[in-house]
Amino acid sequence: MKDKMKNCQLVFCSLLITAVASAQDAPLVLRCEHPNGRDTQQIKQAPSGQVQRIAPHKLQLRWAGGVKTWQDKPPYDDPLDDGEVFLYCGTHQPSGLHLIASSGGGLYSGVLFDAQTGKTLSAGQQVTLSPDTSRYFASEQPSGLDGEQWHVYSRSGQKLWSGYSFLSNAQGQMIATLEAPRWVSNKVLTAQLSCISPAAQSKTQQIFLQEQGKSWTWQPKIQCPIPR
Repeated sequence: MKDKMKNCQLVFCSLLITAVASAQDAPLVLRCEHPNGRDTQQIKQAPSGQVQRIAPHKLQLRWAGGVKTWQDKPPYDDPLDDGEVFLYCGTHQPSGLHLIASSGGGLYSGVLFDAQTGKTLSAGQQVTLSPDTSRYFASEQPSGLDGEQWHVYSRSGQKLWSGYSFLSNAQGQMIATLEAPRWVSNKVLTAQLSCISPAAQSKTQQIFLQEQGKSWTWQPKIQCPIPR
């Protein structure tokens, strides 16, 4: 009897460790990638029966409190004009967050749906959760902008910071591009800065977006030459 109890305890511990490891290993980055304009593969990878395309232009997601739907708006082949198209991107299962791409009104973006609360949160076409999932970074692409709009939100969807994937000087000239944004802690984001001017001494440098009181700033301050 003791041996059976011991074996059960070992099995339970093994399952618990596996569950914890799976939650920790869950990807913290959600991307909207639909090269063929369809989300069939992404829906297949969603939790069983939770996400369905119930009509060619109607997406449905089941959650504990009911059903959430997204309905495309015509013209479907030109969503950046007057139409709007929604595509399923993926989920971070431990937090219950699902990313839905939205294209319309001159903006390639996305929303997060919280399957634990039923709330829809502002996001983008790529979302990166902080290690403790208390905040998330999102990027979106406005039509005609030579770069991306970047945002940092609290877990509840409150916007904490907005900026761009580039830096400009006081005259409004673009002097540097920013790439590879990622969280280095629960409250600090990093990116790789590249000065545009060939006269720059260093090709790329790492900078950090830090919260200072009620404002956010990139540190350290890099002096990039004006491109000519």
